[in-house]
Amino acid sequence: MFPTDRTIPQNTLVQLDCGATFAGYRGDLSRVVFLGQASGRIRQLMDVTTEIYDQCLELLRPGVACADIAKLAWNIDDRYGLAGLLYRSPNHPDGFIGHLISCSYNEPPELYPACTTILQEQMVIVLEPILTDPAVGGVKIEDAVLITADGPERLSQLPVLTWES
Repeated sequence: MFPTDRTIPQNTLVQLDCGATFAGYRGDLSRVVFLGQASGRIRQLMDVTTEIYDQCLELLRPGVACADIAKLAWNIDDRYGLAGLLYRSPNHPDGFIGHLISCSYNEPPELYPACTTILQEQMVIVLEPILTDPAVGGVKIEDAVLITADGPERLSQLPVLTWES
């Protein structure tokens, strides 16, 4: 996308998704912001995506199955009546909420309910829960996370919440 003089109007959902490369390794990061005061369905998507991110982040530890993380995301969106709004794509299995990253942007394993891969120390996982409602848009929070013996280590210092909670 190239810069323009276009002004983004109030009450607009904006998604920033970017990645960088350093010494052959990739980065991947995404945040959402709402210009104005989000309410209703869009606010619900923002809050539930954040809850999915926070709870799944805590599971990013050695010995945890990728499937367990994805199933947790499904359970959370279902609990809020948002079943079916978790990201779907012909490029990824249903229930996809993340992937390994190193020299390519999207490497196996992917986090989805049928993935039997067990997380190991030193893996870098991109956690990216996405909830999309065609009526209002989509919300994605995406971070690269290092798996350590002491737990997950976010590789970005960018705040997850870009709006008032």
